[in-house]
Amino acid sequence: MRLLFVKVFFCLIFVVILLIFVSGATIGTGWLPQIGEWSARTIIYQDFDSVVNIRAQLETDPFGNLHLMWYREDESIMYSRWDGSHWTVPTDILLSPSGERTYRAAFTIDDNGGVHVVWGNNKALYYSFNRYDQAGNVAAWATPVILGPPSSAYAVTAKGEQVFLVYSAFGGELYSLTSQDGGITWGEPIQISQSQHDAATDEPRVFYDQHEVLHVVWNSIPLPNGYPPSGIFYAQSTDQANSWSLPIQLDGEDMGQPNVAVAGDDTIHVVWNGRAGVGGRFHTWSADRGRTWQDIETITLSTARLEGGLTHPPSLTVDSSGTLHILFTTNSPGAIYTYWTGNQLVTPQLLVSVAEGNWWNEQALLYCAFGNQLHLIVMGESAHMLWHSWATLNVEAQSPLPTPQHTNAPSDINISPTATPFATVTPDSPIAISAHPDVQTGSGMEPVLLSLVPAMLVVIGVVTFYLRHNRRL
Repeated sequence: MRLLFVKVFFCLIFVVILLIFVSGATIGTGWLPQIGEWSARTIIYQDFDSVVNIRAQLETDPFGNLHLMWYREDESIMYSRWDGSHWTVPTDILLSPSGERTYRAAFTIDDNGGVHVVWGNNKALYYSFNRYDQAGNVAAWATPVILGPPSSAYAVTAKGEQVFLVYSAFGGELYSLTSQDGGITWGEPIQISQSQHDAATDEPRVFYDQHEVLHVVWNSIPLPNGYPPSGIFYAQSTDQANSWSLPIQLDGEDMGQPNVAVAGDDTIHVVWNGRAGVGGRFHTWSADRGRTWQDIETITLSTARLEGGLTHPPSLTVDSSGTLHILFTTNSPGAIYTYWTGNQLVTPQLLVSVAEGNWWNEQALLYCAFGNQLHLIVMGESAHMLWHSWATLNVEAQSPLPTPQHTNAPSDINISPTATPFATVTPDSPIAISAHPDVQTGSGMEPVLLSLVPAMLVVIGVVTFYLRHNRRL
């Protein structure tokens, strides 16, 4: 009996070790973040004389600051910074040199805290540069320069000293531009798309993943009207935008406003909208670096179909655990949130309802800052107002870098774009944000410990049974 007990005991120890291994192996994909309570809504900007326009954008710098840009109908690009408890007074920071209408501002922040802004109008595609700690200082911005032809569709990202821009020329193809020195000089435009003779490109988005691969999506539009959209396309670059893969068409007619991101499990995700009259919000993903793609999934609520047209490109953002979070805006029932579990999207939930009446249901933005904070920016009161709310995730927070010391002003930098602006290519004082007191930065071992409880109970039960059985004998 003693020998039998020893064998049983060691078998149970083996089961416990196996459970630890299995639980630990699935933490990266199976242990999912939980969202805490959303904060009270804070009005960032309100103006009754002019209308806040589309495409607000959020970015973080490496030193613990959250930056927001948007634009108004009077052509100015506006800026505000969040210090963890309040937003700075909104400031007009940039205007088009030509005095023409500004379509929108796309910006990114590099690893050194450089802020790179691109905006376009009927005259040209413009670029300017500043430092993160001077972004609210109008005089500190470098004199705008022309990077490309007229455009209303562009996206920009950065890694280290490299800055990557993708843009759709009016009535033309999609191109990329690269700067290797933080925006001081720029290379030649490289064509990405290969449209039909009666089509052009629009709505590009770009994502730079942890393997130094650039992922770009866009939609095609018919000429000369530019509507409705006529397809969703994807391409990638594995050599820092020196060349691009052949475009892959992911969806067809009536589909537009795509976005792309790569989750922590290296799955590439593309989401997009159906036009008005068709509606729907759609998703596909690739687990083999973009070679093959899963069947298109139509995102729905359990109680309603997501209705609405080309309201706003879906927001995609990744937290410190690698979980992908997604926000769709719809005309009905409202702003919809979901996230990727590692093999599927969770059941979508209504984050902001159209029944509330205090938001414009074509504009909302979701962004993950500092690894474990979800920030929601929404347009309200018929687009006269921007409001903000945020919540924490029970994943690890990312600590900001020490604040660097600067000696020169950003406006002293001479930007010299070397790209030919209208080239045609033939196809053949900062306030550091401290961690919120409610932020949970657990080690992720909770599910492992919980999984051990049943095994330990079994061990205790077997030992108890053996001891009692021995006494009877």
